[in-house]
Amino acid sequence: MSNRDKILSYRDLIKKKLIPLINADYVLLDVPNHPNIGDNLIWEGELRFLENIHYKCIYSANVHNWDENKIKDAKIILFHGGGNWGDLYRECQEHRLYIAEKFKDKRIIIFPQTVWYNNKSILPIDCKIFNNHADIHICLRDQMSMDILSNYVDAKKLYLLPDMAFFVDVEAMPMRKVRNDCILFMLRTDSEIDDITFKLESDFDVKDWPTFSNNKNERNLGMEKGAEISLHMDMEAGKQKSGCSLIGSAHKIFPLFIGLNRKNNRERYIYKGINFFSNYEIIYTTRLHGLILGILMDKKVIIVDNKYNKCKNYYDTWLREFDNIELMS
Repeated sequence: MSNRDKILSYRDLIKKKLIPLINADYVLLDVPNHPNIGDNLIWEGELRFLENIHYKCIYSANVHNWDENKIKDAKIILFHGGGNWGDLYRECQEHRLYIAEKFKDKRIIIFPQTVWYNNKSILPIDCKIFNNHADIHICLRDQMSMDILSNYVDAKKLYLLPDMAFFVDVEAMPMRKVRNDCILFMLRTDSEIDDITFKLESDFDVKDWPTFSNNKNERNLGMEKGAEISLHMDMEAGKQKSGCSLIGSAHKIFPLFIGLNRKNNRERYIYKGINFFSNYEIIYTTRLHGLILGILMDKKVIIVDNKYNKCKNYYDTWLREFDNIELMS
């Protein structure tokens, strides 16, 4: 079975499990209001999936500007998926907890999530609130997350499903014709990065998502063959190589509601990601959606895990049989 066929089978699995649950008009909450291309890929995938639903979305909002009055008429509440279940991105988790406590008369469906708690004592407290909701359906995108919540939440409320970004049809999106003989090391620069050191076997560009470029804090992070790269939160700039443009990465503070104020921001971010990856033949990635976008674009991808094994756990659950995907040991 080709990678494409496997992706289609994962879409079918999601549709089989979730379409029967969405049997009325719904709202979609916690949609991204930031330029993380990975979260926008998930959002795009959710919208493409929802095209299969015969009911309509009556309201959509991000975690910062949602209106409680506008969800009262919906029978179903959908939550955006991703990797914010736990205490790393607590605002999103507290949003879900509030809704689960406040709206016990509505069906709640949470699109596939990764679970991680630095403070494990919070986990059972959160799970008690979710488990007390009679009609909640929690989708988890890796076996480790499933195992964690299974200790606290009724198994009938849990679903092991792939990431929603697999619904994105990159072939239908405009793409620049650019060279693709370069190698990318996709380095995240946030709290999820782990420390790792290894020797480069070829010339690399070292960048994060292009939407995280910040001119004030740009770094040249091109690395030449034979150089030793050490990835830390305070990573030093490397030596620029020739052949590919080099733009360092750092988070840029965007306006609070940018994800909703501009109609085409989601599409624009995704196009940026696709055209960014078009420059490369091989991608080393510390980001899960660098991995997923690479698969969707039929790239060779080498996984460099984050600090709590998010990428490895996803690979172990869904990607072991995919071609051209490797896990760096």
